[in-house]
Amino acid sequence: MSTWSSFLRILAVATLLAAPGHLPAADAPDIVLGDFEGETYGGWRAEGPAFGAGPARGTLPNQQPVSNFLGRGLVNSYAGGDRATGVLTSAEFRIDRNYLNFLVGGGNHPGAVSVNLVVNGVIEETATGHDSERLLWHTWQLFRLRGQTARIQIVDRHTGGWGHINADHFILSDRHRVTPYATPAITRAMTSVAEATPRVQDDPQRPIYHFLAPAQWMNDPNGPLFHNGYYHLFYQYNPFGDQWGHMHWGHARSRDLVTWKHLPIALAPAKEHGEDHVFSGCATISPQGRPM
Repeated sequence: MSTWSSFLRILAVATLLAAPGHLPAADAPDIVLGDFEGETYGGWRAEGPAFGAGPARGTLPNQQPVSNFLGRGLVNSYAGGDRATGVLTSAEFRIDRNYLNFLVGGGNHPGAVSVNLVVNGVIEETATGHDSERLLWHTWQLFRLRGQTARIQIVDRHTGGWGHINADHFILSDRHRVTPYATPAITRAMTSVAEATPRVQDDPQRPIYHFLAPAQWMNDPNGPLFHNGYYHLFYQYNPFGDQWGHMHWGHARSRDLVTWKHLPIALAPAKEHGEDHVFSGCATISPQGRPM
């Protein structure tokens, strides 16, 4: 077959695929499972006093300022303070999108203060806040669960400090709001960093000569090492605020110790194992040539 004939065949196929009925399927419309703009929870069922009689209108009495929710209402289990407990459960729905996006804040107590996706009585996904009243976007990937029915369960069973949860705008979608990282804890931290970074880039007093985190609080450098042609720097890092707290290990690398590329957070505390911080430490290369 001549080159010209091959070109015509390719053009004909391309034209056919571009014809109506042969276009790639567009994303299906989003489905809002709960935006909490009404006076009541609607199809959601509340048990216990923590969630009050209906959605909160922002900050509740004696609570630190709640921010970054959408509209005028949200789920806020601080009704009655941290000692109040309860469960808020959605109506049953069919999982027919690839992702569930939602905003979450409040306490970080896995298993005791959390948002859960329950399928056939089993918790398939769970998320917590980050000991902050600022809500952040969270995304669950639902590919493996498509076609099944589920409920969302918002749980507050903790009566100590940060014993409450904030949540808003549960949306089934074919597009994710959050890029997933190695673990949910690192994903949550990187989401906070991504949100904060644009707010600091135009700060005229932000230093440029010394190394800086993309945004938020940093202090001690940790575990500098050279590996596979790069200098690696780790550092004490609070991805959730501009004051000390929530210690993680930030991570950057450079070939010349002048120009640095920020990498995903290297270490995050595992709250489910009782860890609150990842403090200062060191790094080295093992006899097998692996950084550790």
